[in-house]
Amino acid sequence: MSRGFLTRLASRDAITCTFVQVRGSGFKARGSATIANVHRNPSDDDIKRLLSAATTIAIVGASSNPGRPSNGIMRKLKSEGYRVIPVNPNEAEVLGERAYRTLADVTDPIDIVDVFRRPEFTPAIADDAVKVGAKTLWLQTGVSNEDAAARAAAGGLTVVMDACIGVMHSMLRVPRK
Repeated sequence: MSRGFLTRLASRDAITCTFVQVRGSGFKARGSATIANVHRNPSDDDIKRLLSAATTIAIVGASSNPGRPSNGIMRKLKSEGYRVIPVNPNEAEVLGERAYRTLADVTDPIDIVDVFRRPEFTPAIADDAVKVGAKTLWLQTGVSNEDAAARAAAGGLTVVMDACIGVMHSMLRVPRK
């Protein structure tokens, strides 16, 4: 006998999980739960449009260490012609750009807030992105948080989670600025 669960998409915005107990070749349902308001990333066409329209990207968690993923993505985005603003209280400068302690300290309008922080820090970053009037909250590969997505969406931002902005830029063949 083993236990597990089956998932099925109940609608565009909900997932239902059924908990089962398996015996031999059959199974017996033991209960279910529905998780509502599951975030779904925009379509590739929508992501291409938002990357094409954007000019300024703030990278929260930017690092001057060339071995860090945020440094490589910042380098790529700069080479594609974006104005990239590093946000990290532990950095003074990243790739020749002045680093800011917080999003609130940035004086330029921000199109995309690209986040290289652990998921538990993202709800507060989402709130800050809304406050500064950003258009998009982008959580990098491996980073997802439904609360952050809900807060950003409620504030009118487009939300992309668990996706690399550099990979998406290349894959979708977004033109250079």
